Amino acid sequence: DQVAAVNYETGLIVPITVGDKPLGIASTPGGQFAFVANSGSGSVSLISVFALSEVLKISVGQGPTACAVTPDNSQVYVVNSLTRTISIIDIQSKTVVETIPNVGTEPYDIAFYEQAGGELFALVTDRALGRVWVFQVR
Repeated sequence: DQVAAVNYETGLIVPITVGDKPLGIASTPGGQFAFVANSGSGSVSLISVFALSEVLKISVGQGPTACAVTPDNSQVYVVNSLTRTISIIDIQSKTVVETIPNVGTEPYDIAFYEQAGGELFALVTDRALGRVWVFQVR
């Protein structure tokens, strides 16, 4: 249960131990941190990209499959497939600050879309229904 950091200049591969069955990964815009959805352990690993190590595990819903960092670098949205929820992690406090219930039938992946006027939407794919659910974030 690891992810690998690859240095493309040297070819060096560094394994980083995370939670059980890592799936989705997202990084902060500055590249300081990466978040890994650990689908088998109901957690998200916070990785320091500079130290190449796990800093913290954050408990979320069951079966997390994907994460996405908001464009303003303040939150991470985590899709929890088995509990059909989205956990919202505050990056500064490194805690879950909200859980959105009843997200589709089998939510699986997530991305953000920001309109020119500043409105932000989360787009969540549903593997069971073959749909994309859209939630307005702000």
